[in-house]
Amino acid sequence: MANPYTKPLHLVRKRIVRWAEHGLMPAIERESAAQLIHHESRQKDWGVDLPDLPEHIQALYRVWQTDPDESWVRLYRGPATLDPVAGLVFVRGRVVWGSTDARPRVRERSPKWQVHWGGDHRRFDAVISLRSIFETNYFHYLNDVLPKLRLAEQLGLPESIPVVVSERLAACRFFADTVRLGFFGGRQVIVQGAREAIAAKEIYVPSDFDCDRVAYDWLCDRLGAGCHADKGGAIYVHRGASSPNRRGYRNEAEVFRLMARHGVRVVDPAEYSLAEQIDLFSRAGLVIGPHGAGLVNLLFRRGPGDLLELFNPNIGTPHYYLIARLRGLGYRWRYNLSPQGKENVASSEMDIAAVELALKELMG
Repeated sequence: MANPYTKPLHLVRKRIVRWAEHGLMPAIERESAAQLIHHESRQKDWGVDLPDLPEHIQALYRVWQTDPDESWVRLYRGPATLDPVAGLVFVRGRVVWGSTDARPRVRERSPKWQVHWGGDHRRFDAVISLRSIFETNYFHYLNDVLPKLRLAEQLGLPESIPVVVSERLAACRFFADTVRLGFFGGRQVIVQGAREAIAAKEIYVPSDFDCDRVAYDWLCDRLGAGCHADKGGAIYVHRGASSPNRRGYRNEAEVFRLMARHGVRVVDPAEYSLAEQIDLFSRAGLVIGPHGAGLVNLLFRRGPGDLLELFNPNIGTPHYYLIARLRGLGYRWRYNLSPQGKENVASSEMDIAAVELALKELMG
């Protein structure tokens, strides 16, 4: 039987650590440490009326409507160091809280304090930080990490300034594929070790808009996604054994039979290179799949189409609805049945009857 006190004690410990870090450790205010060299804000055009989304997604949608939507680049002049955990900046050995790309309501992670105070750092005149809170998640990689380079280029930062990525991100197949596709051009990529602070006289920290059509078009052009005006085929995004979150279907055999009946191709994005995923989704006229990072590939579709998103109750965000909307795609959703396990990794059963009805309506 689980200890009922474990979670409260864990939360208390985190709050004590957070209090000590913010109240006792040497820090410097972001406004005095950084120069804001680029800033844009925009009014969300989501409208007042809520779209047809599950109730728990609507609740989050309401919150997001009130959050600021901003694109910015901050310059930190040294001596400065970049933390290995998620890219916090230290100036003269003092932490700058708020120096990551964390969006509203996302807590910055505790840094590795000791690596900034002494030791042999790799030193550069200037670097551009591509570090991000959730950088190894495929959705956040395409939505948050890569668009940072668009801002750097928009500001005319010379190609001689290298970019910094984490060791964990560099180990991801999709990052290696991005390099092979020539995404970074002649710009050097610095891989930051898990216990290494990178030192520089100047550190540029960019953060682009969330779910941005301009950034998505730039990514498509940069990564070679084609424009396909035809309706395209239908694909089902399968969460295979290598999926980082184990939200699989217990009635998987029935799911596969359903897709076969309607001529829907079953694909596991993890089995494809980045170039193959781009080509596959740029041609897909109908995408069906459970909520998860594989659906971010919808941004590569620049033609007519639809998304049918499948949710476990209490899990998910409006991101894929927003991407579908930006891409001019139709959007529908259905709930999964009988989730079992912790919410973020719960298995479930596809509602075969409900999904089949939706497929008949969408495919004619």
